[in-house]
Amino acid sequence: MAGSVFRNQRSRTRDHTACITRCRNVRNLHRGEEVYGGRGMTSMEALARRYSIYMGIIIVLLLLVALITSMSTFFVGMAFGTAFGLINFVTTYFQVKRIMTSYTTRKYRFSIGTLGRLLIVLVALFIAQAFPQYFDMTGVIAGLAVMYVILLIDPIFQIKHLQ
Repeated sequence: MAGSVFRNQRSRTRDHTACITRCRNVRNLHRGEEVYGGRGMTSMEALARRYSIYMGIIIVLLLLVALITSMSTFFVGMAFGTAFGLINFVTTYFQVKRIMTSYTTRKYRFSIGTLGRLLIVLVALFIAQAFPQYFDMTGVIAGLAVMYVILLIDPIFQIKHLQ
């Protein structure tokens, strides 16, 4: 009899702890934060870190391919475009973060946003046009699109990983 009462109390304590954890997670989701991996990192930060790592690996691989193949200007241009795509991604990440904080604090902060990202792309294209002996324009344009390909493909792998 005493053992069953103790088990019931332990079960209630476990249920109470699970309820508190769920309430905290719901509150964090309401604030736009999803705790990722228990390390205090939001899911948005984890995605940004993972995509940045992917981009870094792709840039290194493109530079290695440029050293090996005879189409080095194309692959160097693609690595160059990918680097500017990474810069665009980082500016987008900070823009989203700024919007989230302005939403929670109810204070508007001005930013250049899309115009700034367009200027970054134009700078990459002007540099590629100024130095055609180093960068192929087609490669730079393809490199700028690498981030969008990652954004489209990665969720498919994440869904397959969760199943």
